[in-house]
Amino acid sequence: MIRYSLITILFSLLLASCGDNKKDSVIEDPIIENSLIGTWESDCVADEGDQWLIETIKVTDEDVTLYQTFYPTSSCQNESEEVSQLVTYSLGEQSTAGITNIDIMIPGTDDIILDIFKIEAGVLYFGDDIDEDDSTRPTDIDYSNPFQFLSDV
Repeated sequence: MIRYSLITILFSLLLASCGDNKKDSVIEDPIIENSLIGTWESDCVADEGDQWLIETIKVTDEDVTLYQTFYPTSSCQNESEEVSQLVTYSLGEQSTAGITNIDIMIPGTDDIILDIFKIEAGVLYFGDDIDEDDSTRPTDIDYSNPFQFLSDV
């Protein structure tokens, strides 16, 4: 009987020593996982003019290339024009709701676009820019303009 009690105590101590000591560890600079990295593409949407467009975003650790491909009809076939722009960015705080602040810097200018984004079920959404004022960070997500994940960069 004593032998089983001793084995039980030793086994319990062994398990306790293998436990996770997360209380003792301190994380000084948590690294935000950059889930934006990859290639994302929007649906075919009406442009402000009489054209249609598909936006493709290629995100690396350091920069973003935005491609806007314009089409004459809603079928988004027979491309009429493609423009691209390279920008840099930095990630900020992430809320418990999974919304992350992002600051987008336009090279060659002092312009900084303040935005937010959220990735939900493999779909990327940016902030609602109804007022189109880039100097004020949006507070709501625009679920009407989704970007589907296409591939890793």
